Amino acid sequence: MAEYRIDEVAQVSGVSSRNIRAYRERGLLEPPRRVGRTAIYDDSHVTQLQIINRLLGRGFSSAHIADFFEAVRKGRDLEDVLGLREIATPAKWREAGRARPERAAG
Repeated sequence: MAEYRIDEVAQVSGVSSRNIRAYRERGLLEPPRRVGRTAIYDDSHVTQLQIINRLLGRGFSSAHIADFFEAVRKGRDLEDVLGLREIATPAKWREAGRARPERAAG
């Protein structure tokens, strides 16, 4: 697994060093391994940064992303976090006496 210092992980991921530090402070990014005072990042951090960028690009806030990541870290399913289990199953719609919503044409 590759190892990176903050400037290197910034270059590889396309996320500025400033934003990487902010993501760490907000709990979005796993803490790096420390070697003395040096923060060492790896490929898992690059992946996390790419996911964060994708979610931000889709309009999710950093608070939403932190909630998603925290849930995943605790082994929870995002369907539970988002409440989708309650609305997404056909059985739930039948129980409520409603027709299943039509899917949007795409």
